[in-house]
Amino acid sequence: MNIDRDDLIWLAGWLEGEGWFGWHYSPRLGAACSDYDVIARFGRFVGKAPRPYSSKRKGKQMWFVNVGSDQAIELMRLLLPLMGKRRQQKIAEVLARDAARPRL
Repeated sequence: MNIDRDDLIWLAGWLEGEGWFGWHYSPRLGAACSDYDVIARFGRFVGKAPRPYSSKRKGKQMWFVNVGSDQAIELMRLLLPLMGKRRQQKIAEVLARDAARPRL
């Protein structure tokens, strides 16, 4: 993944507040936001266009971007030292689960 240090720092801060890290058949990370320009910036980093979804949150249009598998693992490894303790713990859990899964 080609992301410069300033963008990585911005992304870590934004995902600390808006993002999620987890497992759904494989490693996943993502975020949702009502500000299209912000979620589009995240999307550019991971090569994904924001997708709309329905939300009853104050009638605002919401957008989301998520990534999985190897791309998620790579990004989590880059973000790990920049995240707060709770997010670091979650990322470490996902990385450990990924390392333990059988490879084909």
